Amino acid sequence: MQFLLQGATLHTDAELSIEGHPNNTTTEHLAMLYALGFRRISYGVQDLDETVQRIINRIQPLENVVRATTEARRIGFTSVNFDLVYGLPKQHLAGLQHTVEEVIALRPDRIAFYSYAHVPWTSRGQRLYNEQDLPSADEKMALYLAGRNMLTAAGYADIGMDHYALPHDPLYKAWQDGSLHRNFMGYTTQQTRLLIGLGVSSISDAGHAFAQNHKQLGDYYASIEKGELPIFKGYELSEEDVLFRKYILDVCCKGKVEFDTAFSDVLEEHCKPALQALLADDLIEWQPNGITITATGRNFIRNIARCFDVHLLRQQADAPAKRFSQAV
Repeated sequence: MQFLLQGATLHTDAELSIEGHPNNTTTEHLAMLYALGFRRISYGVQDLDETVQRIINRIQPLENVVRATTEARRIGFTSVNFDLVYGLPKQHLAGLQHTVEEVIALRPDRIAFYSYAHVPWTSRGQRLYNEQDLPSADEKMALYLAGRNMLTAAGYADIGMDHYALPHDPLYKAWQDGSLHRNFMGYTTQQTRLLIGLGVSSISDAGHAFAQNHKQLGDYYASIEKGELPIFKGYELSEEDVLFRKYILDVCCKGKVEFDTAFSDVLEEHCKPALQALLADDLIEWQPNGITITATGRNFIRNIARCFDVHLLRQQADAPAKRFSQAV
């Protein structure tokens, strides 16, 4: 932290947050972090079922989670977040319900309840099991609904995609007053357009452009040694990108979208046909100049946001033509 802040002035209202691991975050760690100004901490709980922990190679006893949480609060941390995952291999309804019960008892201020993504071609650890170990689509939906219903019944508000917060939490208040924002790190109360990513594979956002650092440590260090920024790719947003990013953020953060007059032809050609399919499933409602997400639709925010990804929609529209030309 001393190195990072050399030559800089830390804002008096700066919010410092860190991710810890319940197995190895000690009282000494927490005390030092608190002394450095950290007040928020997040722990990856995932699932407390021993069978699930064993197969995902994340052995993490409940007592470690309890210790790490109570010590953080005793030292003075004002916000604790837990990450939970549904759809994990060997996960079942009773086990997930037990996990959520234990989590609710610890009363973290925020909870991220993520869907497991099975990508064994990029995550070698996932090659220890296969699709037969995963819950079916119906079972996964049952896991999600059970967890969501338990969290909301316990007083947590579903503020958006995957995230829950208690009413005293700033995220909840931002959701209530319409100032909630989302960036690469998830939901935030910060409205700054500048996000600087440090380290391997991190992504920076300058508002009008994205840039990602090298994913391999060797490439990253090679750039640093040359005195170069370790960026290996980036993308500059067009005016169309900026507008449709706003639509996507409004879906994720506000639950409604008001259409602009700009690029209305793109909206008509690509987005509205995709949205029409969701209307039939009662996921959205049409407004005079936009859409509102229904209570059912809040369970499918990613699907709704996808309707404003014009790059993807154009690729899908071009795919049949490409396949036809290749066949010919």
